[in-house]
Amino acid sequence: VADLSGATFSLAFEDTWPNKGDYDFNDFVSAFTLVKTVNRNGLVKDLKVAYKVLARGAAYDNGFGFEIDIPRTNIESTTGQVVDTLASLLGANGAELANTKASFIVFDNIDDISFSWNTDWTYINPYTDVPWDTLTVTFVNPVQDTAIGLFNPYVIVNGDRGHEIHLPNYPPTSLVDGTKFGIGSDASVASQGVYYLTDDNKPWGLLLPIVFEHPIEHEDITQVYLNFGAWANSGG
Repeated sequence: VADLSGATFSLAFEDTWPNKGDYDFNDFVSAFTLVKTVNRNGLVKDLKVAYKVLARGAAYDNGFGFEIDIPRTNIESTTGQVVDTLASLLGANGAELANTKASFIVFDNIDDISFSWNTDWTYINPYTDVPWDTLTVTFVNPVQDTAIGLFNPYVIVNGDRGHEIHLPNYPPTSLVDGTKFGIGSDASVASQGVYYLTDDNKPWGLLLPIVFEHPIEHEDITQVYLNFGAWANSGG
């Protein structure tokens, strides 16, 4: 797993999983960076996730969350969440109650972060510039840097908590609706650790070490970034 600390990355998702959709990868696009506060013993006291929504090319009111590989019980507090309809899923410490691992809803409705439609109800992409926001997770007991483990971001589709979309081969949380695997274009095989890929290795989510210049609405990413298809088919 790559160390994401300090640098700015982009997340881009197609929100039609398990179907392929228009494959324009602009339904949810966000820049983000992770900042870890370390004590004198080299242990991580808190984790800051700074994010900036870059595009929302979707009619759905999608949410955004992430999971880290530490116990939910080692979360002291979470600040900066923008959660309304899914608030009942969160404990007093801000982590989701139903997961053993620590998982967090950053926001449950992108409408609370950015605007997606203009006055004549046509898509705007990219959207009005929005500021950076920060979610901060504080640990009960400081942890080894490696204990934070897999930073596993996901999109929650249109307020349906079970409909979550992850990066390729990143596992879902325990709250996922498992009936969606293996239908439509999805070729996930959980027993082999294969998740969120088509049968020709095309993903629904991308993690990129740049600020992503996303395709415009309804432009298939394989026709915009001409090497994308071959890269995906090769397994990256």
